[in-house]
Amino acid sequence: MPDQRHLYMLVAGVLLGVLLGPAVLGRLSAPLYDQMFLGSGDTTEFEAAQAEFASFIEGDNTEERINNITQQAASLDEGDTAYLSAQEQIVAITNGFADEQARLETNIEAALGRIGDRQQGHRDKLQGMATMMLLLIVIILAAESILSPQRDELEAGKTTLPPALSRLITIRYGLAAGWLMLMLAQPVWLKGIDVTFGGLLLAIVLLAGLMPLGKQAEKITPDPFS
Repeated sequence: MPDQRHLYMLVAGVLLGVLLGPAVLGRLSAPLYDQMFLGSGDTTEFEAAQAEFASFIEGDNTEERINNITQQAASLDEGDTAYLSAQEQIVAITNGFADEQARLETNIEAALGRIGDRQQGHRDKLQGMATMMLLLIVIILAAESILSPQRDELEAGKTTLPPALSRLITIRYGLAAGWLMLMLAQPVWLKGIDVTFGGLLLAIVLLAGLMPLGKQAEKITPDPFS
């Protein structure tokens, strides 16, 4: 039957999940945390796109060029060819800046999107591991119910618990501890939990599990003389 050792396994899973999570490992070694639980992969392309955009913004002299052209055209008549040419230059410079900025921003978004795809694939892999742990827990629960003796026989001392049952319980708690570790190390799934639904579900489960079922109906032996 479950005992304090199994509780310690759950506590160990929680502690390990916190240590491997973004609050501890994510701060102490961000690359290692990324490799284990985020899966961003090679971010060189994204960093290069960001650097190119920053260099473009810092080295841009569009405003200065437009001011120079505006000052030169200030003394010209609006109908002069030189004035119209100056306005065309301003439009061309403005459009050129906007086009280049849009191109660089598109490069950043594309690189970021590829990182997001890799992260999603990695999260799906981790979620598959977590789901497999839950399925194994269900299988072990089914095996425990098969191996467990009847309660009345156990209470009457007519049978004992098989050794394999204790091992299955330990394995089940070990899987539960591993599941807790994954949930806390990659808490993106926990953020989607509906607290209200979780509270109602817990209340229903506790009510169903703790509600007394009442006395069993007494077995009636038919009267052979009736």
